[in-house]
Amino acid sequence: MFVNLKCTYCGMAQQVPAGPMPTIAACAQCGSALDVPGAMPSQQARYPAQPPRYGAPGYGPRGPYAPQAFYPAPPRQSNTAGLVIGLVVTAGFVALVIVGVVASAIEEASTSVSPCAPIGDYCAPSTSEILPAPNPGKREYEVVEYTWGTSDFGQYSIEFTGKPQDSVSTMRHEGGKLALHRKVFNTGQSRWEVCFCDLPQTPDSVEAVLEGETALLNEHNGSKPTIDRAVETEALNGDKFPGRELHYRSPGGELRCYRIFLVHNRLFFVNAAIRDEKKIHAVDRFFFSFHLVGELPKEGWPARFLPEEPKPDRGTAVPEKK
Repeated sequence: MFVNLKCTYCGMAQQVPAGPMPTIAACAQCGSALDVPGAMPSQQARYPAQPPRYGAPGYGPRGPYAPQAFYPAPPRQSNTAGLVIGLVVTAGFVALVIVGVVASAIEEASTSVSPCAPIGDYCAPSTSEILPAPNPGKREYEVVEYTWGTSDFGQYSIEFTGKPQDSVSTMRHEGGKLALHRKVFNTGQSRWEVCFCDLPQTPDSVEAVLEGETALLNEHNGSKPTIDRAVETEALNGDKFPGRELHYRSPGGELRCYRIFLVHNRLFFVNAAIRDEKKIHAVDRFFFSFHLVGELPKEGWPARFLPEEPKPDRGTAVPEKK
């Protein structure tokens, strides 16, 4: 039995022998595959014709032919859900990185502005610095430990190159002997010191006091300063107080640097002495780390005098027995 078929590729109508079962034949003109249905109606109902299983025809020795693929490729499934999940994970990671950078910047800014804001909060050693050793033949480097020194009584904080020692000495004044409170760190090659004393009353002229202290420092160092400039310090409430910075060069080559601040009637002296000019950056760090902390009095500091030693009365004094 023959069935009439038309080639889907070249369009030629032809008769193809058909059997009881569906089969495949070749086009007489182009050689393309033809799907031949079963000849018997009962068999056609039992075995319906299958859809074409071939893609676009290719070329063979006899001309165009349909590729012998078994089944067409399955449709591609959309990957929208995976793309969305990837974008969400990437955005979350970027957000965590940004939050970490911002948090570290805020922490660094806060510690640089007021490292010991609360009174009584003594800071532990904060940072270390590796410097070239003064004797390269013996050591290649030296490690400098910076330590915050805070004074409840003086209401200030400052960063030393080591652990300072506290002491109290006297300072002569026209009204008596003033108590001079010191915090000193001495290494033998350098000296770091901050001290303060309270005048009997707040002076009328701030410049006169600073000029007088400058004259005393000139006399003590035996020369005029190589650097003399105005500076100021700031309290936590924003009030600013004037000061002076002075640099001297001793005959032995030692560099002596001073900063004087007048806060109401309290005189602050911040000074450093170094022999190695390469450590001048440590002096700047020492100066700029000085901060006033706590609530400062609005009217001034109470004057603190040391009692004068009683002088012997020569008229009533009993001579010593020999």
